[in-house]
Amino acid sequence: MSHKIIYSLLLTVVLSACNSNTNKKEETDKTDTEIIAEENPKAVQESPQKIDNVEAIKKGYMSITDKIATSELKQTSFEFDCAGEQVGKVTYYWDGNELKMIEKIYGEYSHRNATEQYYISNGKPYFIYTKITDWSFDSDSGKEGATKDNVQEYRYYIIDEKLVKCLKKEYTIRSAALENPDPNTINNATINCPGNEELLEPFKKLFNYREQSAKIQCL
Repeated sequence: MSHKIIYSLLLTVVLSACNSNTNKKEETDKTDTEIIAEENPKAVQESPQKIDNVEAIKKGYMSITDKIATSELKQTSFEFDCAGEQVGKVTYYWDGNELKMIEKIYGEYSHRNATEQYYISNGKPYFIYTKITDWSFDSDSGKEGATKDNVQEYRYYIIDEKLVKCLKKEYTIRSAALENPDPNTINNATINCPGNEELLEPFKKLFNYREQSAKIQCL
């Protein structure tokens, strides 16, 4: 065998080894995020973001409401009836095994309806929305049987289990009115935040019932 042929074979082997080492180095130099992105791009897109400011809270809220609207989250629920004084249903929204939102809808004494929503990250609430509707007959309308709903909406922003912003919106809906206010056009008013325990205690109770499925009495 000539020297030229031997040299060519050796050169081919060396170049092949170099290319192999280069490819291995490129794979080694990739970050965990890049590797995950190649294997499962959706996992990177849906990786949890740290909720440490109001803007992040809003984004987290919108993400969950969108997923609920498109039925992307699993639901579990149970009903409760506290001797007719408070009757309602609690629904839990799950993304896999992670609890994302708790919703409690209930009525009290036939004249009050309420909704409580707790948006959750890593087992802790970062946003709480409450809507309370008290209805009564509207004696000022001049129409028999007319009613009015006095509505209060509350929004609580929470960072590291501490309230950082609290808002309130109030309006009245009258059954006999030709035109009622559009809640979406009513500005929120900043209010003094309640104590942390006062606001978070109901959440803790509902969180502890997250495995419940059978109907119960009082919460």
